Amino acid sequence: MNEMNLTKVQVEYLLFIKNTKREKTITEAARHFDCSKVNAKKIMDRMLILGIFYKDLNQYNLTAIGEKYAKDYSKMLDDARIFTKNLAKIEGENLEKIAGELIHIQNLKDTIEKYAGRRRKIDKLGNKVKNEDFLKIYSKDSCDISMIIYKISHNNLGSFLDNSMAMMGFEQKVQIVADKEDYILLKTRLVERAQNGYHKKAMAVNLFYEDEKAEHKIDSEDRSFKVPLKIIKFWNNLGNGVLQASINLTLKAQIGFGSHVEKANFVFSVNLH
Repeated sequence: MNEMNLTKVQVEYLLFIKNTKREKTITEAARHFDCSKVNAKKIMDRMLILGIFYKDLNQYNLTAIGEKYAKDYSKMLDDARIFTKNLAKIEGENLEKIAGELIHIQNLKDTIEKYAGRRRKIDKLGNKVKNEDFLKIYSKDSCDISMIIYKISHNNLGSFLDNSMAMMGFEQKVQIVADKEDYILLKTRLVERAQNGYHKKAMAVNLFYEDEKAEHKIDSEDRSFKVPLKIIKFWNNLGNGVLQASINLTLKAQIGFGSHVEKANFVFSVNLH
């Protein structure tokens, strides 16, 4: 960002001149920072030499370079506030104090800026999030997506749905892959159990989904299914970076020499943080 790095004290004086509603004088600076006027004058005159301030009578103002530095450091401070508030759950005076220290730790600069930018995007999301907006924020390296599968029954009378047995045949963690056609990657697992005195193995072999035109089949590839992301029309924003969406899929599983077909509700939850 900067051609020169300002000291912590110089940044504090820079932001004081930028933000104060009072007189921009040595007296007011000394009062604000609880220091002597001699000390305040020494710091402010040094910033005149650096080209950050210019003086109009007894008033200190920002030069064009000073305005740029003030804008950049204000952004860094706001980023540090977002980083500290959301990760450390700190507020009030401690928040301002810690954020003010963090902007001077060079090794954290990129991390803080990246986190704050991501957090701003998440906070701007509406109640219903389209896939295109979701994918601008989603990262497979930092976002966890989990899946749970519920039974679909016309006889459900209770408030809650039962988990489907199909859940046993899939990994709970799933992944979204950006490709020519974005898809949700579902990884299957072999289910083994005893039934009627026999040891049977079961594996999902096909998934089916319906759109406005027809039913479409998805074949298993290397024990995985690539479910087109476009099936999901929108994600529900549950707040605090958590999105959820669901789709109905028909599952065909091979069980021993027979097969089993079941329709189920696949619910995906993603934490964008």
